[in-house]
Amino acid sequence: MSTAHSAPAHQRSRTITWRRGMAATGLLTVGLMIAVGYAIYQAGSDDGDAITDSNSARVNAPPLAVSIVRAGQLDPPVLGQSYAGLLIARRESELSFERGGRLVMIDCDEGDVVSAGQALAELDQENLNAAEARIRAELAAAESLLTEYINGPRKQDLAVARARVDELTSRVQLSKVEADRQKQLAARQATSRSELDAAVFGLQADEHGLIAAQANLEQLDEGTRKERIDAQRATVDAVRAGLAEISAQRGDSQIVAPYRGTIQSRRVDEGTVVSANTPVLSLVSLEIEAQFGVPPEIANKLRPDDVVTVRVGQVQRAAWVDRMSPSVDRETRTRTVFVRFRQASDEWASEEWASDAEASADDDVSREENQSDRVYETLTSQGWIAGTTAHLEIPNMVLAQTSDDKFWLPVSALSRGTRGLWATLVIPGDDGSGVCEKRAVEVLKTDGTFALVQGMLRADDRVISDGLHRLTAGMLVQPAESIATSPVRLRDE
Repeated sequence: MSTAHSAPAHQRSRTITWRRGMAATGLLTVGLMIAVGYAIYQAGSDDGDAITDSNSARVNAPPLAVSIVRAGQLDPPVLGQSYAGLLIARRESELSFERGGRLVMIDCDEGDVVSAGQALAELDQENLNAAEARIRAELAAAESLLTEYINGPRKQDLAVARARVDELTSRVQLSKVEADRQKQLAARQATSRSELDAAVFGLQADEHGLIAAQANLEQLDEGTRKERIDAQRATVDAVRAGLAEISAQRGDSQIVAPYRGTIQSRRVDEGTVVSANTPVLSLVSLEIEAQFGVPPEIANKLRPDDVVTVRVGQVQRAAWVDRMSPSVDRETRTRTVFVRFRQASDEWASEEWASDAEASADDDVSREENQSDRVYETLTSQGWIAGTTAHLEIPNMVLAQTSDDKFWLPVSALSRGTRGLWATLVIPGDDGSGVCEKRAVEVLKTDGTFALVQGMLRADDRVISDGLHRLTAGMLVQPAESIATSPVRLRDE
């Protein structure tokens, strides 16, 4: 019985112990919650004091000096349009022979400067020498015959012709006497019929011979016919044309520099047998120009002699428009603009060069070559050589003007806003200090330094031009237009 009563007593003890533990845990949890709530209350009280102190400090702080620009007073920026192109030699020629043959002389190498008319290469001309000797012999014979025709018959020939006429005259007289005698004898039947016929026909033959001799004498007296002289003259001219052809072939056997320039490449050496029109040398002129592909709307505004700027690397040089292609390229949709460089640059017009030009004033060709050499040396020393990439800078391209609802501002006056918009800080009022306000604007166009904007701005608003990283809306600022640091050009100025 004692064991049965002791088991419930033990269970009641365990239940009481568990309930006491749960009560202690509940009291601890309540205490922690009270402590956390008190800590939050204290933190909120401290933050409130800090905010109060900050607002008090902001109100009591002196206004911050800022630079401003008034909306609508900035002129639109002037942009220089840039287009890539190439420096090219003004003239470039592939030099070759007009006839084939063996190369016996080539008197230049790559990089050599040659003058106009200078012989550069030559072919073997032995076959031309033989042909010329033969034609000269033919010419001598033709000219001698022409001279004979012009001078006419010699005196001796005329004397022979006259003697022949006299001889035949006497023979005709003798034959006439003999024929008369035979006729008389025939009438008396004292001669035969055959002797009579021989006498009569002999007279006729002698008369015909006399006529021929007289005609020959008249022909000699008149001289050579004009038509025969003209024909012989034509023969002489034909032979002389053969000599001219030989001379032309000698010219075709040489390569002569067509203008002053530089040898760019040499493709063959002495001893090579070359055919007609095979490139032997490549020549480029010393004068350099540049070509650029420019959009038609820009090229149409350019005129010959318009001044532009060409840039290679960091070096710029004045140039002027020389010519333009008449049509738009179908592939690039651009017009090709060719520009030439001015030779009156400061480095070219030095006193040393002026003295050189004055010393050679009597020789125009030499002076032009000296100036061309100086220009070439100046350009090449700065890396301005054919094939180099260049940029055409076209000034005076004005962007859109300011309107009633669009204003130009420096990009330093803009900060990123929300939803793709930008923000500016504006000081309300016309003068004096004030609390800056944020205004949302939309950027329409920019050149990297200035931006054309529209939005919550009005004409003559005072817009803070820079230093937005140290400002927020609601700060007290003091405008100072005189200390503006942005490169702003005011229209009133």
